[in-house]
Amino acid sequence: MITTNTHHLTKRKNLKVFFLFMVLIFVFLTKSYSQTTGVWSQSGPGGEWQAQAGSVYVRLVSIDNITQIQTETMGCAGAYSDTSVDNNPSLRLTANVNASGVIDGNLQFAFFDGPLSTTLVPVNTPIIHVDRVGGSLGSPGNTLSNSGLFTLTNGTWSELSQNGVHLESTASTFYRTTGTLLTEPPSTECGVSTNGTAAGSFQLNGAYTTIIIDASQAPGGPDGGDAIEFVFTGISPSNPNLQVTKTSSTNNDVSVGQTISYDIEIENTGSVRANNIRVTDILPSGVTYIPGSANSTYYTDVYTPGSFSYTMTPSNQTFNSTGLTQTYVVTNADIPSNAILTGYSYDVTVSTTDWLSEIYMIANYPGGGSVTAAPFGGNVSGSNVNQTGTGTINGSPSALGNYTFFWDDPNDFGVNTVNNATFTINYVVPSRSQVTNSVNAPANMIVESDAVNLLPGETMTVTLDISVDSGAAGTTITNTANLDADYFGGVSDTVSNNVLPDPCNPLTSGNPDFDGDGVSDICDLDDDNDGILDADECTESALINDSFEDYNVSDAVVTYGIAPNRSFQFDQANVNGWSTTAADGRIEIWESGHNGGDPAPTPSFDGGSHAEINATSDAQLYQDVATTPGSIITWSIWHRGRRGTDEANVLIGPAGGTLVVQQLMSSDNTAWVNYTGTYTVPAGQTTTRFGFESVSTAGGGIATGNFIDLFSVTICPDTDGDGISNQLDNDSDGDGCFDALE
Repeated sequence: MITTNTHHLTKRKNLKVFFLFMVLIFVFLTKSYSQTTGVWSQSGPGGEWQAQAGSVYVRLVSIDNITQIQTETMGCAGAYSDTSVDNNPSLRLTANVNASGVIDGNLQFAFFDGPLSTTLVPVNTPIIHVDRVGGSLGSPGNTLSNSGLFTLTNGTWSELSQNGVHLESTASTFYRTTGTLLTEPPSTECGVSTNGTAAGSFQLNGAYTTIIIDASQAPGGPDGGDAIEFVFTGISPSNPNLQVTKTSSTNNDVSVGQTISYDIEIENTGSVRANNIRVTDILPSGVTYIPGSANSTYYTDVYTPGSFSYTMTPSNQTFNSTGLTQTYVVTNADIPSNAILTGYSYDVTVSTTDWLSEIYMIANYPGGGSVTAAPFGGNVSGSNVNQTGTGTINGSPSALGNYTFFWDDPNDFGVNTVNNATFTINYVVPSRSQVTNSVNAPANMIVESDAVNLLPGETMTVTLDISVDSGAAGTTITNTANLDADYFGGVSDTVSNNVLPDPCNPLTSGNPDFDGDGVSDICDLDDDNDGILDADECTESALINDSFEDYNVSDAVVTYGIAPNRSFQFDQANVNGWSTTAADGRIEIWESGHNGGDPAPTPSFDGGSHAEINATSDAQLYQDVATTPGSIITWSIWHRGRRGTDEANVLIGPAGGTLVVQQLMSSDNTAWVNYTGTYTVPAGQTTTRFGFESVSTAGGGIATGNFIDLFSVTICPDTDGDGISNQLDNDSDGDGCFDALE
């Protein structure tokens, strides 16, 4: 029993697996030609014929000499690569003949993302199913087949199937074999494979937003118009390929209160247009968005209007019942090749002695447009009769093509002369222009309603600024930019910065806390907790140009780079407060973000600029400060390497005398580092020089490297001469009474 049950269970399991396998095969086979056009209707934004295929709308945007457009049903079982197309709704039309009796027409389909949308959607390898190709106006059995020659002008295709041997095709054309005896009526949609009209399927190679098909007369058979039906399958939008890169204005450690600028670069690296770009930026905790700082630079469509007029030549042409055709072909020698037709009008003058009002004129223009004039005639005196008219533009047809006047006088009751026949067209020329606009706050920076799109190869940027909150001290902040678009799965990129510990916290920063109150001395307003503020016990020296902001660009001897990221060399007289021992007297100042040929730009620590200790040669950069002998000076300077780890000395001493090294600074190029110390002013020294001198650089050249910024000096006197400056002395005058009691 157990064995038997196991056997039955195994068979049932295998049957389930087999059934699932067959379902998957069925889904795969039926899905391969999914998203088929449904019922066609004149529901486009300009009344164009269109049909929905999944999320895409296939629209007949332009016709030229195409008539009898109507809905129909495909009916040629076994002729199509997708069997479900048989009995599917189709669009039927007729490629019409010109004045010479041969087919001469054009039609253009396009793919859009909505029923009233004008946004083109690229579709990869769409499939066209055709029916009713080839026929004749004669009776079956005694006439030879004719056919339109249908040519794809903007790509290639491959034949997938047909209903017999008589659908002739190449990489860009198809037609029904001509010159064969028809035994099926031409009205029959799909009869005997060798005797009826032709049907089949073609798959286009590559991605398309538009499909342009020219219709002409296939050789080898009688001339005449040709009906054809269309169904589209495989209408799946091509996916764009987008890349996002996010960068920070600094790749180094940042401080609480510092402003960081983020740059989001988006590039269309694919082969199709990316529509409705959407960008969001996820700000981490510990930072605050600076309102109004978000901007985007992107491309937008621009349409430049133009017009063109032409008067048919020669003038004063006569005609009778045989008619007259006047045609001018507008080419890119007349207007730009990508011009889109937006308006058409004509102005014609005829002189006639026809006493009947029976002279007719039809004006044709690209896009399938035509205007029929009111009858001319009824004037035996031969006087001129003038008429004007305008045409209605449907869709967005190319302005290039044939512009024709057809004249006819069926009864020859007078002499007819076309004195003047002029047409005027209005058009727009599309192009792309780069603009910069403010965008929304980070959570929804660019949304679908902004209608931002990117063509292949185009790049756009989004920028925003944030400030670092105090709660982020000692943490890592990571910012994420998310990118999305129509028919795109989305992508993101992140950038991180380490936030330096709070300098006011002695436990995390290591800074001294004299009175042990949990506030570092550099932030403590009363270092010795004697009830007297340090500001009252010490004096911050009035340094000149302490963060190297005071200079005039026009005074620069040499300028490197492009604003706003440059560096300058000045004569020392033009850099307020600072001097150098260099023989040429030059001081070098860098704007924040300049890279000077380095791998990465260097942001200033404070303000918009900083200094490089040496400009052209090994020297000392210094400033002299008035001091009181016996005072204790607390000094602070921020230092950073340029191309790696640089070293420099801090020197202090009498102006004009020998300076003594106070500290060796050694910092790499990833972050600004603070160095601080104290110095007691010797007796008789009323002017103290603070100097900075390069020791070594990662770049090898002593004049290349060692940045400094935000130099500060605080002078605290030692009133009682006990070697403890007043701000740290609880009895600063040494009288045995605590300052707090005094």
